[in-house]
Amino acid sequence: MAKKYRYAKAAPCAQAVIFARVFAGKYMQPHTIHLITCWLLFLSITLLTELLEKYSSLFKSEKLLNYIAYISILTYPLFLAHHKIIALMAISFDLTNFPYRSTVLLFVVYMLITCVIAHHLHKFEQYLKNNLFVGRYKSS
Repeated sequence: MAKKYRYAKAAPCAQAVIFARVFAGKYMQPHTIHLITCWLLFLSITLLTELLEKYSSLFKSEKLLNYIAYISILTYPLFLAHHKIIALMAISFDLTNFPYRSTVLLFVVYMLITCVIAHHLHKFEQYLKNNLFVGRYKSS
C-alpha cells in the first residue's frame, strides 16, 4: 500500500506548481504562459538579490561591486552586439533542423561571442573618448 501512494504526500508547493502547469497548459495561450513565467522569474531574481544584499556580507565586497559595475557598463554594447549577431545568425542557421544539443552549444557560443564583442566595443569606445574626443566627453 505504501508504494501505491508514495507520491500523494508531495510538498504543497510542488502540488501548486503541477496544478498551475496543468491549468496553464489547458486554458492559456503559450505566449501568456511565457509572459507570466518571465515576470515570475524576474520577480524571483529581484527578491533574491534584494534579500542577499540586505542579509549577506557577499554584496559588501568591493571587488564584487566593481565587477557588477563593469557588467552594467557593458549593457549597451551587449545590446548592440546581440542584435547584429542574431541578424547574421538568422541568415545562416535553420534551427528547425538542429538537434537540441547543437542548439544549446550554438547558444553558448553565441553568448560568448556577444560578450567578447561587447567588451571590445567598450574598449574601442574608451579609446575614441580618450584619444579622438579629448575634452568633449568624460571617460567612464
